Amino acid sequence: GLVVEFLKDLDVVEFRQALVMPLALINTISEAKGIYFPGYFYHQYNGLIGNKKATMELMKDDSSATGFFYFESDKKPRFITIDSSIILQNAQIKLYIDGNTEYDSLSIPTTTYDGKFIGNFNNFKEFEGTYTASGAKPEAFKFKVDESDSYARIKMERMATSYTNAETNFTMKFLMNYPKFYHADNSEYKGINDSLRLLYLIAFDDSISYSFDNIGNYVNNWYQRNKPEFDLVAADTSAFDYTKEETEEFFMTPGDWSSDINFFIEMNEHNILSLAKTVEEDYGGLHPVASNYYFNFDLKTQKGIFLDDIFIPEKIIKIEELALEELIRMDSLNPNIPLSEQDFWFENDKFYLTPNYSIKPNGIMFIYNPYEISSYARGPVEIFLSYDMIKEFLQKNTVLYKYINK
Repeated sequence: GLVVEFLKDLDVVEFRQALVMPLALINTISEAKGIYFPGYFYHQYNGLIGNKKATMELMKDDSSATGFFYFESDKKPRFITIDSSIILQNAQIKLYIDGNTEYDSLSIPTTTYDGKFIGNFNNFKEFEGTYTASGAKPEAFKFKVDESDSYARIKMERMATSYTNAETNFTMKFLMNYPKFYHADNSEYKGINDSLRLLYLIAFDDSISYSFDNIGNYVNNWYQRNKPEFDLVAADTSAFDYTKEETEEFFMTPGDWSSDINFFIEMNEHNILSLAKTVEEDYGGLHPVASNYYFNFDLKTQKGIFLDDIFIPEKIIKIEELALEELIRMDSLNPNIPLSEQDFWFENDKFYLTPNYSIKPNGIMFIYNPYEISSYARGPVEIFLSYDMIKEFLQKNTVLYKYINK
């Protein structure tokens, strides 16, 4: 049957107890006098590592905890893996700085880390301890939560639904987590939340646009539209006896189906908010399909940040040329051979700059999803342009110009 779970305003400050927690874990937490934060966790910290200014952002969902930090001197994000998705107040925690992952002949990964933080949270307002970069001596660090209104506070809403076919036990599942943004005083970023709501709750199917009043209606529509076809495929495999080409097109074959939608913060500081919407779908086809979509906002105006808002209009062609040069460099392409002969699918064989981009602390990342300009095997195509490469083409007095030149 239909199982619907709706956790509204899943704020770690408000939710002090886990909804479902093993007894052994409860006892462990009780003995440690810590607080278990289920669901979503997001904090931004500023401070010092040794004598160098640094910024750290930590994020946690139900299954993992990640983040990044960077030194003010270079603004290069260094990604962090947290050794447990259970975060305890007043308990020691280790943060590992991601390095390289190599695979042996059996595809077993071995990851080397570029360093680690070992320290303690103090009521989640402060985080201090020892930072050790790979091959370097330990340095003391101390971070404090940024209390300013130059970045957005986040609460999460969630909707999940699942259905199991009684005859085959095949299951289709839908999960959607999406954020709402608030000022430091808990007032809402209404302009941003309203804009994102429209993006969340509009779906396109066979060129028909469906708009939904709320996330519950969105998920229920997904369920109602997919259940008949799912039951047909699950119960009678011959009914959908696709050719290989049709299977590649429709991605619908017997088996478990799933659609997961999540959001991740790319940048949230100095009045710039950049977030990624990740969509992972598996309809039993040859392989699941994952796509990433990016949204960028000016927190002061609560309006979207588009390319012609930040670049001098007549200079956008220069950004396009730089992006093409970077693609040629990173993929070792031959500039004298058409892109179509090098596994790219640009219309009329002409490179174009995607409007799907993420603003990061040290540059802009342009992202082309699988099947957009090349094959699935190539994966997403990501082209990064540092601010040093593009700053001369920025319009002055924009939020990005002010950030780079602060």
